[in-house]
Amino acid sequence: MDVDTDTVTGVTDPGAEVVVFTPGSTIFRSEIADAFGDWTADFSVPGDQPGEEGIIDFDNFTELAVAEFDADGNATLWQTTPGTYGPI
Repeated sequence: MDVDTDTVTGVTDPGAEVVVFTPGSTIFRSEIADAFGDWTADFSVPGDQPGEEGIIDFDNFTELAVAEFDADGNATLWQTTPGTYGPI
């Protein structure tokens, strides 16, 4: 998470979909990993998918979660706590 650019980046399997969201709100971004598995969710501007209108000005206390879904609909979820990331 970059508090200067209000973006979240990560790496997963190429073509995987991740959903980045703020727990307890409706602000989210849905991103597809590129051919190298890289993805970026930009919260400084509205997203390009329906429902992605909300923006966030990140600070060191911003909480975010990232969910990656498999073919069965199960999700791996990562959530921030101020200053760290950890699996749930």
